Amino acid sequence: MKISITTLRQVIRLLADPDLSMRSIGRTCRISPNTAKAVNAQLVNKQLSWADLQALDDGKLYQTLFGDKKPGDSRKPVPGVATEFGKNSTLRLFIGS
Repeated sequence: MKISITTLRQVIRLLADPDLSMRSIGRTCRISPNTAKAVNAQLVNKQLSWADLQALDDGKLYQTLFGDKKPGDSRKPVPGVATEFGKNSTLRLFIGS
């Protein structure tokens, strides 16, 4: 899940309001309702209070909710041209052979 720390804090703040739906939180934060639901599931799973979350700095907050993953980490490595086509592949693609 790619979500900035600022957006994460905003989602957590909005989740504290019981009158808001996941859809409205998603619209407010410009994220998918499923992302808001996933953040809510992590909060419920970890049993953290609003006061606990406010005391954490950005790095600790992200680590507490999602483990060692950093914001923007991908699940799969991005394939490079060299790994798909071998050594000197850029030159071969340029030459056309």
